[in-house]
Amino acid sequence: MKIYLFGVFFCISGVTLSNSTQAFSIIYPGSVTSSIKDGKNLKVSEFIILSPKDYSKITGKKLNLSERISFSIMKLRMKHVLKNNPNMTVSECMAAHKKPGKGWWILIGAVAGLLLIMILFSIE
Repeated sequence: MKIYLFGVFFCISGVTLSNSTQAFSIIYPGSVTSSIKDGKNLKVSEFIILSPKDYSKITGKKLNLSERISFSIMKLRMKHVLKNNPNMTVSECMAAHKKPGKGWWILIGAVAGLLLIMILFSIE
């Protein structure tokens, strides 16, 4: 059995090592074809339609996980603001609402971790 496995391993490694071709691709940079050029002077009704990918195209910066979560929470808050004031811009809305700082994220993570530990210990 060991000789059989050694033979299979030897054949696979031989095929893998002998197949050493070089691959390349050409990537042409695309332009951001968006009618929105400035995210701050955007109306709230237009902003809540954006996806995180569209927002990162506008700003030119890729959003990490915490920024995507904050972006989604911000869109939910803006939906509530939109009911009261449909002509509000994003900059006015941002001035009216402070975003939660890093302390809140640490607190939320700690509470979520404690809940997860409690759930795991209650299962056993």
